[in-house]
Amino acid sequence: MEEYLIRGHLDELEKHIENCPGCLARYNQLLQEQSEFSDALFPEVLPSSFTNKIMDEIQETVIEPVGDPVQTNLPSKNSPHRTHRTLQRWTAVATILILCGSLVFASPSIAEFVRSMFSSNASLDPGLLQSRELGLIQDPGINVSNHGYRIQVNEVSADAVRLTIALKITDRFGQPIKDGFDPEKLIVKDEQGNEVGLGSGIAGYAGGVYVYKYTYKGELTSSTIIVESHIDQIKETKGNWKFSFPVDLTIAASLTTVDELNERYVTPEGLTIQMDRLTRTPSGVKLELTTTLSQQLRNKVPSDMEEKQKLMFHFEDEQGKIISQVNGLGSFNMLVGDISERTEKGVHWAYTFIDLPYDTQHIKMVLDGYSLPEKSEGSIVIYPSKLSKENAVFNNSGDIVRFKSFKITQDPDQQAAIAAGVIENQEPKSAGVFEIKGAYVNTGNPDIDKWQAIDDKGNNYPVEFRGSTSLEEKEQDGIFIVKGLNSIPMRLTLLRSIVDRYYSDVQWSFDLPRGKPIPGLKNNETK
Repeated sequence: MEEYLIRGHLDELEKHIENCPGCLARYNQLLQEQSEFSDALFPEVLPSSFTNKIMDEIQETVIEPVGDPVQTNLPSKNSPHRTHRTLQRWTAVATILILCGSLVFASPSIAEFVRSMFSSNASLDPGLLQSRELGLIQDPGINVSNHGYRIQVNEVSADAVRLTIALKITDRFGQPIKDGFDPEKLIVKDEQGNEVGLGSGIAGYAGGVYVYKYTYKGELTSSTIIVESHIDQIKETKGNWKFSFPVDLTIAASLTTVDELNERYVTPEGLTIQMDRLTRTPSGVKLELTTTLSQQLRNKVPSDMEEKQKLMFHFEDEQGKIISQVNGLGSFNMLVGDISERTEKGVHWAYTFIDLPYDTQHIKMVLDGYSLPEKSEGSIVIYPSKLSKENAVFNNSGDIVRFKSFKITQDPDQQAAIAAGVIENQEPKSAGVFEIKGAYVNTGNPDIDKWQAIDDKGNNYPVEFRGSTSLEEKEQDGIFIVKGLNSIPMRLTLLRSIVDRYYSDVQWSFDLPRGKPIPGLKNNETK
């Protein structure tokens, strides 16, 4: 019956592919991927409404005119490929035409089968691939439409380490919408209604699919989490796209293992690093540790900034090849996010990775260094009128900042906010602006380094940096804004009260314990 109903349209579509090199190339590629995609994206039994949906889409199909035919490698009508189910042939052809832009669908009902969080960058997320291989990708069946915009959620991966959601937004023509809503309107809760999800932003976007990754606040205490949408605006349109669905963690929990760690290291300056545990799940790995400051370091670090410390470390295999870095400069980063929490013992850290294959390889953790926000008394006296002839140079703790020029102007932050439409045009606020260039031994982190200015009358002004910071080169180019300064003083003293001090005098590494392979994975044989 299916063959009889759609053969005429299918033949017409095949003729289009024969005359379109782009569609032909995509068709041949999809033939190779058909078996993998069908396992991941198609249910074993299609819904009874599928044929009606296909017929509706056929009625809306418009085929672009084509030129002279080109030679193709499409299977002939007597080819063994013709013995495949006609439904699979239609799906492959429709998929190609959607991707190549040769067809325009009035609704995304066909597109929903091919848009996926596995469509483009799946190879960059081994954890998601493992979850799919184990059959742990859940379909909550969310399909909410309002004012012509549709939101769909058909793929969710979740376990005790992280949550990944594939969310699709399309307009009334089935075209994907990008940057159209506030992702903070997606909330993750436990069964008691407590918010437990910490979003790490958009992890990827392709084919109309946003991929959002979440870690958790603390340990999950229930076998189900709830995802809620409070989305009430897409683009400039206000409406109601609210929904809620449960995510079951039971099967994933049965595949989760925990390895206790007993490694400990004390740095020369007195920072203690106590390794706690490794949690291995199908979609990732969570590494937990606790850092403690000696009394000497506590005297240097402001109590309200202790959690702003950072560890720099990496993981490498038996050959010494780096497979992931944390707070480093390389691109081998499998980190989803890190969470810190003040405890009686110190600061507890949880680092979540998309993968650390310590169940199949010998993996070593290597400490590269760390940084601490420390009190500083570095200062420089600047005579603004003399800068045109000679730079003023701040030199403290190995860091050098050159002050090249100075002027009084409208606060650059106010100017930028008005230009961006964030605030309406208002009476100008004045500020002193230094042009600077910095070279650092420490991190030069403008979010941690704290500066203030004192004029010759004893008035204090906050100072903020705007510009570019190169973590690799440890350089800064930009301006220092002296907030509220409205006239050029004869003398201005700049103080750096907090410095993000970097320590590299560490020598510590250890082998991760050999984990148990997750049952059901093809490539979990011990190497």
